[in-house]
Amino acid sequence: MAHDQLRTLALCMAAFIALACVYMASIEYLGGEPSRQAMTFYNFAFAFLVACGVEADRRVRRVRAPYEYAAFVFFLWPIAVPVYLIRTRRWRGLAIALGVLVLSELPFLAALLVYFFIAPSDT
Repeated sequence: MAHDQLRTLALCMAAFIALACVYMASIEYLGGEPSRQAMTFYNFAFAFLVACGVEADRRVRRVRAPYEYAAFVFFLWPIAVPVYLIRTRRWRGLAIALGVLVLSELPFLAALLVYFFIAPSDT
């Protein structure tokens, strides 16, 4: 059951990041800026998906944690996720944590690529 939950969360995360990449790239291509509300939504939704993923992984691995651990991960995911992953997977966890950090910035990297290589220039 928990493995299915992890798989579903991974698919949700992939779809969410793909949509965010399309949004950021299209906004950049059209010469606009993403709204503050869209960026706030992205940050909260990404943190929520990461916290759900850590919680599901914690159940699969039977790692004991305080009752509020998912909320802690939600609010401090850039710190809590690497600590959790290193604690549960040792050095391999560090690579996974770096991957999560890169995933969080992927929409911005997509917009940057569009800006430099695809977007029409004003000149």
